[in-house]
Amino acid sequence: MRTPLGAFALFVSAVIGLASSTVALSAPVTMTFEGLGDFEYVREYYNGGYGGSGSGPGPTFGVSFPDGTYSSIDADDGGTGNFGGEPSGNTAVSFQQFGAWMNVSAGFSDGLSFYYSNPNGPNSIFIYDGIDGAGNLLATLFLPMTAYQGQMDPTGNLSPLVYASVTFSGTARSVDFQQLAHRAYVDDIRLGAPVPVPAGSVLLGSALAAFATIRRKAVSQTAGWG
Repeated sequence: MRTPLGAFALFVSAVIGLASSTVALSAPVTMTFEGLGDFEYVREYYNGGYGGSGSGPGPTFGVSFPDGTYSSIDADDGGTGNFGGEPSGNTAVSFQQFGAWMNVSAGFSDGLSFYYSNPNGPNSIFIYDGIDGAGNLLATLFLPMTAYQGQMDPTGNLSPLVYASVTFSGTARSVDFQQLAHRAYVDDIRLGAPVPVPAGSVLLGSALAAFATIRRKAVSQTAGWG
């Protein structure tokens, strides 16, 4: 039989656990992927841990990436990244088919936004309320094809990275990026309500209108190496 003191201890423990998960959801966070190396698996870097090559420890955002999500540094800064016009720093991420997931154990709410470059064709990403795509589908974000060599960059063909966002109800715990595997670069992933895009940033809608006048080069190579 549980004593009153024991019952009270269980109650306190439950309240602490609830408070901990609430703290994780209390404010939006942005992952710029700066601090990771070139061609380094992100792994637990944004869970207070380390990337695949030992970079870290990173911020404690409660976000994990399975092997298959890796960082690339812009070739103009000595890395292998074939992109340009990134929104911050010189690092972005790409996805391999076997690990194109982002898991957020405590969950996040309100919305998701990021910048991406994908001249290979339109794709979508999917947001779920369970880990690894389990549970309910909360939102689908359609991502139109972007420009190829759409912005001056000495070596980056997949440019520029353009802004995309989606809002949803409920608490999300995973994002499926598998349709972008081997096809795109992504940067500045923000968990939480999207913010207005700063003046001078490339907006998805206006960018597409401008890109309609650009002669698109057929891209037979996979994104990031084309």
